[in-house]
Amino acid sequence: MTLSFEDNIGTTLYKIVKEYSDLGIHRTGTDVDKATADWFAEQLKKRGAKVSRQEYSFDFFDGASKVILDGIEIPSMPLYYEAIGDFKTNHVAVAEFGDGEHGSGLDNTLESMIDSAMLAGYEALVIATHGGKGNLVAINCEPKLRNRIPVILVPGRYANALKTNSISIEYTAVIKPGASTNITGHWGESSADPPLVITTPMSGWFTCAGERGTGIAVSLHVAEWLSKQMPHFPLQLIALSGHELGFCGAYRLTETVTVPPKAVMHLGSCLAAIDAQMQSILHADTSTSNTIQNALAPMQVTSISPENPLNPDCWVGESQCWAKFGVPMLSVAGLSPLFHTPDDVAEKATTAELLNTVARCFTKAAVAMSQISINK
Repeated sequence: MTLSFEDNIGTTLYKIVKEYSDLGIHRTGTDVDKATADWFAEQLKKRGAKVSRQEYSFDFFDGASKVILDGIEIPSMPLYYEAIGDFKTNHVAVAEFGDGEHGSGLDNTLESMIDSAMLAGYEALVIATHGGKGNLVAINCEPKLRNRIPVILVPGRYANALKTNSISIEYTAVIKPGASTNITGHWGESSADPPLVITTPMSGWFTCAGERGTGIAVSLHVAEWLSKQMPHFPLQLIALSGHELGFCGAYRLTETVTVPPKAVMHLGSCLAAIDAQMQSILHADTSTSNTIQNALAPMQVTSISPENPLNPDCWVGESQCWAKFGVPMLSVAGLSPLFHTPDDVAEKATTAELLNTVARCFTKAAVAMSQISINK
């Protein structure tokens, strides 16, 4: 297939990133999350796709926090699902966490901090999160109540002041019924061949321009380009909510898949974010792998070969949820300095030039994935 592109698609893609980011804070189950699903569905319809929706329910954490440091309130947010109820105390433990690459989820270090604070009898824990150029860095979690003490995240730039000044906190949180939506665009004809699936998350802690918006914009471009070049080819573009909550939307969706797809392309975090460190994980035949690695070369992606493609732990983000099917899969994701921070807005997170480069790379990779033969 001869690949031809517009001279510069980056400007168009930047507008999509900004539209997405400007919708607001993209946390799963919120009004912004609902508006985002509707917005994405319209984007698909504009590109000629048939749209289907999957609604699902989950336990929604609704919480707020205040941290008063030496009489002045500083930015903060609850660590979700740690505690519910109303709290007001100055019997607060302080800790520091992370090196700028810790936003993907709870780890043993963080668990140990919480356990230590509880054993010492503290009524709350404030954690200075390092990374994001001194900003607050949110942390992913499972949507399950752990019933411990309130844990509150604050920007790392306050770490030293927290050790030497008076601290008090206010915290309120409840668990209530929540709901969200996965959106799928369908192109091509139903046939004996299953579809190529392109999947990208659409939820996150803040406005997520670089983290989520770039993957959304690039995936829309790739799907539209393929659908025009191969109008009969079965293709799905799936946008998933619940990313920050243990990929709950992706797990719900993949539970409903009865026939494995032809192949899966997971377009994960920070695809065209400024100063992002990217990695690709690829399971495919040698010829396809070589073609895809060449296609992604301008992105300077670190390539990893999974030892066991069926092991979810080999994959990143929502690609974990697709590993069980054992089909050829490409997963690309990364971290940028603005990852999981309030500063992840379009003007700071990406550029039209970056988006142009990345969209071309993934279009070439998608063509290679579309040409994979299925053993029947």
